[in-house]
Amino acid sequence: MKKSKLLLSLIAMLLSGFLFAQNAPTKEHFIITKNTSDIDVQKYADAANSGFINLDAYRFYDKRRVINFTGTDATIELYSAKEMEIKYGKIIPAETIMPGQEFKEITFSLTLDGKSFKPQLK
Repeated sequence: MKKSKLLLSLIAMLLSGFLFAQNAPTKEHFIITKNTSDIDVQKYADAANSGFINLDAYRFYDKRRVINFTGTDATIELYSAKEMEIKYGKIIPAETIMPGQEFKEITFSLTLDGKSFKPQLK
């Protein structure tokens, strides 16, 4: 009986930590801009924060990167990995594009379900 209460308490603590993490505010790591298009900027921001796309794989180490959205005049400006390290103490991910490293020029399009971005070669 005592073991089951302990196990139940442990599960409850883990679950509450998970739920808290899901509701934690996201840290600013990009800027979405548009000039004249009628896109819903919040929809693009939600897709960027969804976790379905790893934006770190498109992030430069020491400068911001601007990526256009296909078929619109909207862009996403990704903060640099160094900027995120300084601002938030985030460890620089291995997939960060380092100075001198080759990278592909891409555009993003919103997925059909609106929950993520699909990269496309320019």
